[in-house]
Parts: sequence; C-alpha cells; structure tokens
Amino acid sequence: MYLKKNIKIYKYIMKTALSNKTEYELFKDFEKLSFDKFKSHHKYYEDLMGVFYTFIYVVPLCFNIYTLFYIQLPQFIIAFIIAFMTEGFLFVNSHLYLHETMLIDFQYKTISSPWAYYHHYVNQMIYSQIPFSYRMSADKAFLFLDICCYFFNVDKYVYALLYILLLIEYISHEYMHSTRKFHYISFNPLSSKFILIHYIMNELQRLTLIDYITHLKEHHREKSKNMHLTIDWLDLKVPIVCHLQELLGITEFKYFKNILKILNGTDEAIFVANKMNIKAKVEIFVVRCWFMLKISLIIYLLSYVRFYNSTPILPTLFIYNTVLRCIHLFVKYYIEYFNPFTLTAM
Repeated sequence: MYLKKNIKIYKYIMKTALSNKTEYELFKDFEKLSFDKFKSHHKYYEDLMGVFYTFIYVVPLCFNIYTLFYIQLPQFIIAFIIAFMTEGFLFVNSHLYLHETMLIDFQYKTISSPWAYYHHYVNQMIYSQIPFSYRMSADKAFLFLDICCYFFNVDKYVYALLYILLLIEYISHEYMHSTRKFHYISFNPLSSKFILIHYIMNELQRLTLIDYITHLKEHHREKSKNMHLTIDWLDLKVPIVCHLQELLGITEFKYFKNILKILNGTDEAIFVANKMNIKAKVEIFVVRCWFMLKISLIIYLLSYVRFYNSTPILPTLFIYNTVLRCIHLFVKYYIEYFNPFTLTAM
C-alpha cells in the first residue's frame, strides 16, 4: 500500500515550502507526485479491470447488438436518430459535471476526480495507457443510467442504441488521445486495442463526427490555472444538434461560474482554501444532485418514445448489469479504502 488512508501526500512537497516556488508551482509538484502513484496503482490492477470490462460491458454490448436484429429498418432509423441526439445531451451534462467539480476541487487544492484531472492537466495519454481502468472508471454513471432507463421503462431498442453510442463516445475519447505507441492492432476482440476500434474511429473521423485536432486545440487549450475558461463540450458531434448541445454546455458553465463567484468570491481557478471543508463538500454535493436530476429528466423524456410491438428493457439484463457493476464497485472501493484518491494538497 503506497498511501495509507488519511495520510496527506503533500508532506513530500512541504519539504520544499521554504524554496522560492509559488503556491501554484508547489501544487503542480503535488500533481506530478500524485499522478505517478495513481498510474502505478491502476497499472497493477489493469488485468483485473479487463476481466470486469469483458463481463460488464462487452457481454451486454453483444446482447444489445443482438436485440437490434429484431427491429424494422424504419424503426431503427428513428430510434438511432433519437438515441444519437440523446447521447449528446447525456455526454454534455456528464462533461459539465466533471469540469464543475474539478474547478471547485482546485479552489480547495484537492483532486477528487483524478481520471479527468490528470487527463486534462498532467498527461493526456493516460486513458490509452491504462484503458481498461479508464473504461471502468465510469461504472457509477452507467449504473445510474441503467437504473433510470429500467424504472422509466425506456424502450429496449432505444436503450440498446444509447448503450452502444455511449460506449463508442467513451472509447473515442481514449482513441483520440492515443499515440503510435498505443495502436489498435490486436485481432483479439477482448483486447483493449482490438483492431475494429481503429476502423470505427477512423470512419467517425472521416465523417467528421469526431475531430481530434479541434478537440485538442479547443478543449485542451487551457492549463489547470485557466480551467475556468474551458470550452468545446462535445467529442462525438451530431450535425446541427451539436450546436444546441454546445450552447447548453457554454450557458450552464457560465451560470455555474456566476454562482461560484458569489459563494467563493471568484469564478477562476484560484486557491481559496488549503483543503476541502464542509462548504466545499456541500458545493460538490449540490453539483452532483443537479447532474443526477438532469440525467433523470432526459431519460424520463426518452421513455415516451415507443415503437410497435416494442417492450422495455429486460429485467434479466438489468439485474445482470446491476449485480456485476455493484460487485465491481465493491472491489474498487475495497482497494481504494487503502489507497484513497481524493487527494488534498495541504
């Protein structure tokens, strides 16, 4: 165990406190140290996450593809359009949630969303370096989505397409931040570098549904001290609708910063305290509740889409997904009980 619970990793950095480094430079040192420990930890468990990924994502993916064999072509086209548009709104809201919490965290010298934070501000290639661990990091979000879809009786065809598109979106982000060292050339369908991923992503780029260059120049333009200036909230862009989704992201982030300025005296990435406190935790809690409310509302509206002879999600699929996700989260929390990744710099 490289980090016992409640032991502050910043002790190492405090040895340099008498140097001429600024407070921000000290935090950057803390970033590097915590990133190295975080990465080494997940590399150790990468194979285990690969097993979880196979049963929690690949098996349901195959089932959802099989489900689509029974839908008529006109219904498929309508369901695909609806699912594609819905997926964009779900992603924008999830993306906003991460950046809003990261901005609050930064103001309190904390990293409580390490995957997103390290990817944006330390090493953009981390997703492709430990891909199974990255893909499994979204399990709580997928679990919440499954629960909403099941209890709101979302049509099984729409759910199947939504699941496939969300997985494509998630892996596309990983693929866009890959290098030659991480080429997808394996013929093993259970490999994280399965060659089919390469062809799918290349086709999406050819259709301009994803654009790595724009993503890199716009969304990853800012460093951590300018994270409040973040723009470009979409990765997989639906023609025409993407402009509305992007406007939604820009507008909400603007109002979020206005509220943050009232609460903390600034809407910028400036330190306001040396560690997380009750006030900061309440702010994070409110942002999380707002995120869950928006996702629930989107899925509720989606539940009104119905096709002839269609049925809701099979209880068997829901139970399978839920049980396995809960097992994974239990294992994850058991491991991280001894290796906490909510890292405070002071």
